[in-house]
Amino acid sequence: KMLTVLAVLLLHVPLILSKKDATLFDENDDVIVFKEDSYEKGLYSGDKAHVFLLYSSYCGHCQRFAPSYKQFAADIKKWFDIVDVTGVDCVYDTPVCRKFDVRGYPTVRFIGVTTNTSDIGTSWNPDSRSVEGLIDWTISMLYEMKNIPAGWGFLQEVTEAEAKAWRAKPGKATVKVIIVVDEVRTGRITCLDLQLSSVRYTYTTSNAALALGVKAPGLIAFSKNGKITHVPNIEQKPEVLDKEIKKILRLHQNQDSNDDGDDDDNKGKDYKVDYVDTSLQYKLFELDLQSAVNNAFYTEVRKKKKVPTATLR
Repeated sequence: KMLTVLAVLLLHVPLILSKKDATLFDENDDVIVFKEDSYEKGLYSGDKAHVFLLYSSYCGHCQRFAPSYKQFAADIKKWFDIVDVTGVDCVYDTPVCRKFDVRGYPTVRFIGVTTNTSDIGTSWNPDSRSVEGLIDWTISMLYEMKNIPAGWGFLQEVTEAEAKAWRAKPGKATVKVIIVVDEVRTGRITCLDLQLSSVRYTYTTSNAALALGVKAPGLIAFSKNGKITHVPNIEQKPEVLDKEIKKILRLHQNQDSNDDGDDDDNKGKDYKVDYVDTSLQYKLFELDLQSAVNNAFYTEVRKKKKVPTATLR
């Protein structure tokens, strides 16, 4: 009889714990915890995808998984403009978990960009709940979404047809940079980190890469003046590719802005910039000029009330 009473008491212990004691996530984490009256507005806003954790704060498996979920959220923080890391505690919001047909804890679902409140998403069914595994699954889910919002072109791999068209007419390319990688994961992560519709990826053995005539990993850059640049032998790490791509985009932005004002009669003509010695045997890029002008204005011009035209020149 004593054992029976003890068992009953143990079963009811969670009911007398405070909500604060049972909380797995707080405001310092990058996880958005919905309440029953707010989850629909959050999940079905139609402007973001969601990784959604349905858990019980009293569940031992959930308690052990919580640190990994927090780390996952921190690791994909750069992607928060397109995907939120969210959750709901089934202890306090049981109706939500019933709607999502939760059969065990923790349950992780991916919900794409949608306004359909009946969509309960796709379940993550891993062999082991690792942070890397959750990241890879999220990447796959993002790239498999059917309804990709306008401006999210970076979630599409370059096709063979696009590659052929852009190689034939580089000035008509709808992208600025194509990342050519050995591993699809690296290309996708780089595109997700940048989130620029002008940057897409393909892999070295793809038909698109063959159409572009590229066999080695690197970057392919297009400019409006019809020039194609291949930058090979770049270390295949998202942070390295990110840095190199930004350099190319800055350079091409300056080149393209110079071309924007040209009419057809002037294309192909040489232009001289006043006060630049064109006889010097090195290349001078507009970025260099901008840096020099900025330096002059911030260090010299502001010290003087008047600056002679000749000095500016």
